[in-house]
Amino acid sequence: MIGPKPLVVRLERTLQIGIKPAHLAMSVDSRKKVVTVSLYIDNGDKDENKEFFDTLRQARAEIEEALGRLDWHRLDDKRASIVSVSKKLDFQSAGDRESAVRWLVETGDRFIEVFTAYGRP
Repeated sequence: MIGPKPLVVRLERTLQIGIKPAHLAMSVDSRKKVVTVSLYIDNGDKDENKEFFDTLRQARAEIEEALGRLDWHRLDDKRASIVSVSKKLDFQSAGDRESAVRWLVETGDRFIEVFTAYGRP
């Protein structure tokens, strides 16, 4: 018997941090039963992306004090870099769905609030 098709949902919102564009991405992975909020850093210039990521990572302790433990991916072989956090929640479970949506929205709002403070004028 084949079960229901896994659900993968991606919600993205472009957010401007100073002059550095970044995308706030929210994703749901039903196979892994995990929801994720990510700051996707990519303004089209690899060197500037890595410089901005490094600036953020220098403030890692302060940022993680506000947001909790994060996953930091510089991705040296790629143009972009990613800072993310995930939580084990089963979006397809009626019991977890509301909690997952609430966590994604609240965490996304906190990402915007915290990372916007590190933008450059």
